[in-house]
Amino acid sequence: MSFSRCRTTPTASTSWFVRSDRMLMTMTTGRRLNYWLKTVRTLRAYVDMSTVDRCLIIDDRSSEEDVRSMKMVLTCLFPEMDYTFVNNEKGGRFSHVESMRIWQESITAEPLVFHCEDDWAFQNGAWKALGWAVNLMRDYDWIGQACF
Repeated sequence: MSFSRCRTTPTASTSWFVRSDRMLMTMTTGRRLNYWLKTVRTLRAYVDMSTVDRCLIIDDRSSEEDVRSMKMVLTCLFPEMDYTFVNNEKGGRFSHVESMRIWQESITAEPLVFHCEDDWAFQNGAWKALGWAVNLMRDYDWIGQACF
């Protein structure tokens, strides 16, 4: 798991998380719908997704049917969240490198970015750790990333 500070700085606060701290969730995936579904289901169960304003999914050559399924699941599980799919069509040996280049170029104004991969499973208490990371970066502006 990784949290990164982007081009802007979050608003300082003493609470563990402030709704005004805009957050972008990003995820890379590719041709592994079953893993992606498990990740999204555990996100829904254990992470307070109301703090996420937008979701960017960078897909590495999944089938059109799988992408349709992913969009349907996101719409059903997180109806309030805006999401964007970006297709990495280059593929090949370094396709994840290309996905991360797309990731870097796609992040614009969000002060906080939560990145995960399609084969991660979250557990009870995950949001406490994420809240700790948000606090850490809000309270110490010289910290740019928190990894778990």
